[in-house]
Amino acid sequence: MFAGLVREAAAQVARTGTFPWPKHFDRWSDEAVEDFVGKVFAKRGKGFALKILEKATSQKSLELLIVKTVRNVLIDEAKATETGKLRRRLKNVLPDDPSKRFEFFKQPFHAWGLVGAPSEVWQGDQAELLQAAAGVPGTLERLNQGGPTPLRIKKVLWAACAAVLDAAKARVEAQLLATVLRLRFIHISPLDLTSLEDLRADDEPATDPSAAPDVEALRSITVAEVWVALSPLEQQVFHLAGDPPHEWGPQFGLRKHAAELVAARALEKVRLAVLDDPDGQQIAMDVRGRSLETNLKSQESRRLSSTDPESSRRGESDA
Repeated sequence: MFAGLVREAAAQVARTGTFPWPKHFDRWSDEAVEDFVGKVFAKRGKGFALKILEKATSQKSLELLIVKTVRNVLIDEAKATETGKLRRRLKNVLPDDPSKRFEFFKQPFHAWGLVGAPSEVWQGDQAELLQAAAGVPGTLERLNQGGPTPLRIKKVLWAACAAVLDAAKARVEAQLLATVLRLRFIHISPLDLTSLEDLRADDEPATDPSAAPDVEALRSITVAEVWVALSPLEQQVFHLAGDPPHEWGPQFGLRKHAAELVAARALEKVRLAVLDDPDGQQIAMDVRGRSLETNLKSQESRRLSSTDPESSRRGESDA
């Protein structure tokens, strides 16, 4: 029974989404679904089923948990596939840079840096690196599957990596560098974000207020998971996505193009997280509401600090 539910969920999520099918297949056929499900069970073992069954409180919640789990596995696989391709491509392309600007390090883990740059490893916000990548012109919607990398693509990768590493003033982990370039060049432009771009606070809820408690609980869990997946900057700007970026970007220290990129990346993360979720629109709205609330609290805190600079000291003395 459980395997059958996983198979049905895999077929539903895979065929209604934009996920890449397994190797050696050209579509999400029944055989491709079976192959995927088999690998999920093989990779996750018996504990995979037991953990889901323990969380389920009803047949409906069981089905929702399976759909959510399958979707997350597919998202992880898709990200790993695209990022992995780009990471391997960088290892072949960066040494060909005519200026020999890039240096590869194997210890303590694989990382890239500019020749002569500090040996520290980047520990900052990924959004800062994305801002640097955003200033690099060019397009890179996809990579050629075989043969040498075209010079046009090499130039884009050289310029983008140089900008990111220069902004970092440190070494950047190979996986993070590939992720930044994937978000900048590959995953944002081709995706259809219109389903989330027009979200507003006065939109009607997507779910019935009388929904079963277990469904509400699952939605709350999903909202929390989506929220922590956003960077602090993305959390603040998500409710502004869809508004003119030149109007709200300056308050976050972002120029128009960088603001567009951060908003698009936040939208993309939420879109992927709620992909094919029957409660997806409401989850996105809840995340937007949390973003708005967070920003309002931040503004109020700044306002109080500017109008009453002695408040913090009084608070300390009272304590």
